[in-house]
Amino acid sequence: MTFLEKPLITVLMPCYNAMPYLPEALESIINQTYTNLEILCINDGSTDETGDVLEKYALQDNRIIVVHNKENIKLIRTLNKGIELANGEYIARMDADDIATLNRIEVELNYMLLNPTVDIVSCGSWIISGSGKIISKKIPRKSSAVACFFASFFYVPIGHPELLIKTSVLKNNHYLNEPHVLHTEDYELWSRLLLKGYNLQNISDLLHYFRINSQSVSRKFTEIQDNNFIECVRQHYIKYTNINHSVEIVRVLANRIDKNTTFFNFKKGLKEMQHFKIFFIKKENVIDKMILKEIQVVFYTHLFDICFQVIKKCSFLNKLYSVWILLINIHGIFYKGVITYLKNKII
Repeated sequence: MTFLEKPLITVLMPCYNAMPYLPEALESIINQTYTNLEILCINDGSTDETGDVLEKYALQDNRIIVVHNKENIKLIRTLNKGIELANGEYIARMDADDIATLNRIEVELNYMLLNPTVDIVSCGSWIISGSGKIISKKIPRKSSAVACFFASFFYVPIGHPELLIKTSVLKNNHYLNEPHVLHTEDYELWSRLLLKGYNLQNISDLLHYFRINSQSVSRKFTEIQDNNFIECVRQHYIKYTNINHSVEIVRVLANRIDKNTTFFNFKKGLKEMQHFKIFFIKKENVIDKMILKEIQVVFYTHLFDICFQVIKKCSFLNKLYSVWILLINIHGIFYKGVITYLKNKII
């Protein structure tokens, strides 16, 4: 290690019916280059072999602490339980079906120690299939706290299962356990923390393998997740701008467009997106050229994403308008980061 400090890090891994992926996830943490770990695995009432596998690994590595919930209390309550049990100075999140690169925690911790004002750091990820085949990669479109804040009004600004966070931040700000937050608890927390002034940043290193699992929340509860995400975005706007947008406008801003989105709402949503960018830059007094470029990358990549979704899903008039928007904003691809993002989306 290049740093003198070797603080204890709690790896918080909720587990629910995590087989057959659990052993690979666990081993990627056990074999980390950074070793001062408390590996806190909470078995949330699994009905498969998850509990037995966890106990077997705990016998082989005394850093593994296994907690069994008597019943399935779901992810939010399990995460909050883990936060209270965590003894580390930092918490590294990990999902039981993902894989961490062996240097993930070392790289993230090194970044945090070199940048002590940073409260949370996340990273890039490889996207893999259920069988482990690489599908694509997700490189963060922004790194600075200000750009993450801007992005939070459109999409989740940092990755959840691949992050490292100061434990004190989570002990003072639990995941919200409310109906409108179900399946989008991470976004609600990040937007809340950003409004409070916490420093959230991304690094571009690809340090995680995020598995697309047919049993994942995003696959099984897409409609609930989308509706709750829209509501959380709407509330985020209210708190920051005092403007209460309609659900249909927020649906455009958050790129949760469906085939019923009208031309009026689509056009109005894009105009609001442009107005909000100007408002945000002025309110946050953004003058740093690098941060302004990051904001532009967030804006153009999101604008292009929205247009691509409309072309796939919506009416002919909306498709035509999307093509027009793409053409008049084609200069956006010349921002560093935009073309890289688009290439990764296509690949």
